[in-house]
Amino acid sequence: MDEEFEKFRQIVFRDLELQNTLQSISEHDVFVSRVIELGNEFGLKFGESEVLQAMNDGRRVFIERWI
Repeated sequence: MDEEFEKFRQIVFRDLELQNTLQSISEHDVFVSRVIELGNEFGLKFGESEVLQAMNDGRRVFIERWI
């Protein structure tokens, strides 16, 4: 996983308000754009491909765990 994106994930894991903000977004494209914007606000540079890869990785882990 991209180092910058991993730093962002750690920020999100520690910030309940940020988690709630992201969880409230129901549209896929809006979510991806907002994650990138928030990353930039924290001085982190990653793009759509990193966000989509992380989302796919999360889905795969979920499926592997429950199937």
